[in-house]
Amino acid sequence: DVSQRSVRCCGRPWASGGGSGACCALCAKWREQAVFVLLTFVWVVVGLVAFQSGQVVEGPDGGGLTVVQSIYLMAQIITTTGYGDLTPSTDRARMFAAGYILFSTLVCSAFIMEVIERIVDSQQKQADHGFHKLFGETPEQEYKLPSCCAKYRNVLLATGFYCATVSAWTLFFCFYCDEASQVCEDRSVPESFYFAIVSCCGVGFGDIVPRTDAGMLFSGVGTCIGVGAYLNLVGAFSDTWLRERKHRRIEALTLETFEMADRSADGVIDLYEFTRFIVTRYGMVSDEVFDDIKHNFEELDLTGSGDLTMEDMRLMLARMRQNVNRPGLSRTKTEPAPGAHRVSAKVYVTNRAATD
Repeated sequence: DVSQRSVRCCGRPWASGGGSGACCALCAKWREQAVFVLLTFVWVVVGLVAFQSGQVVEGPDGGGLTVVQSIYLMAQIITTTGYGDLTPSTDRARMFAAGYILFSTLVCSAFIMEVIERIVDSQQKQADHGFHKLFGETPEQEYKLPSCCAKYRNVLLATGFYCATVSAWTLFFCFYCDEASQVCEDRSVPESFYFAIVSCCGVGFGDIVPRTDAGMLFSGVGTCIGVGAYLNLVGAFSDTWLRERKHRRIEALTLETFEMADRSADGVIDLYEFTRFIVTRYGMVSDEVFDDIKHNFEELDLTGSGDLTMEDMRLMLARMRQNVNRPGLSRTKTEPAPGAHRVSAKVYVTNRAATD
């Protein structure tokens, strides 16, 4: 069995049944994760060292930031919140902060691409399931429509997690007091809720900021969690909406759509009409693209037989030679359009190579 044959995977023996293809995919995934972890580690270390040095941002006492204040500022940067209470004050510090923010985009992009990849994979699985269901390759028990809770499970979980994050944020800034310094956050419920939404959505107006070190630490960690919960909520809604669109298109393929698929109106659906109907209903290709392909085929079919034959190739070659010998000849109605000439040139080169 070739699939059980031992191959090299990431420099090590690989004897899994997935074969070398699965090995390569696994190695690629490991490399992506390793790069993401390395970028995150470097970003954290550089931020902690720089912000505590006092050369980039000055703390309230005129020195460098504390660890808690540094985490609070780094959370503002990575989530693009930017309250504005801790900022660089010199040109040198601003240049470093600008470079650090640009470096942060690498970490953000890696996270965003992971979210997008999950959504795309989910949609691909949904499309594959739809095709299998359409062509009767799905087990009978999978034809049962899911319940409302099962259908919107991801949305409900994402909404619940986001609401829990906002609730925790609101309660903290309403009731927390630092007994050592006798400083309280002491925000009203509307202020705390507003602060939570503004922070968890990555807006950060800066009109409300934490008053205690614990509040800064909570905001730093809470902003990262809150923005992640917000992105997860957006992804869940997008994924569910796209699933609903796919589901409606799949269920619409009934006998009532026969006339839509039968474009020639002859009572028969051939392979071309069926293929066109399927891919356009799934939104993979538009009708305009199919019309262009059909028009290009008809231009290449010079004999009008409905097939591309060697006679078509000879006529095409003769016409191209005629156009080369008479470069000033204006195009007639029977000559191919510019797009068709590009395709014909490829066919000519292939035919010439085969003849030689």
